[in-house]
Amino acid sequence: MVLALAGLVRNSAGHKFTLYSLRHFYAVQALTKGIDIYTVARNMGTSVKIIDDYYGRHATPMQSAAKLGGRVRVV
Repeated sequence: MVLALAGLVRNSAGHKFTLYSLRHFYAVQALTKGIDIYTVARNMGTSVKIIDDYYGRHATPMQSAAKLGGRVRVV
């Protein structure tokens, strides 16, 4: 299995990782790094609402405010 070869078998709480875990990892990392929610939703093949419901808290208020104000903050 790919995860075992990478040494990613269990998380810090002891729960077993699955390939589906990588989907969650991608979403959190992308939003944290300032990738807009529309791009993340399109890449994951789901709606913006679903991304916002599950991962919206990972988009920082400063990033959201900058985008709403027309300024994209480069991280």
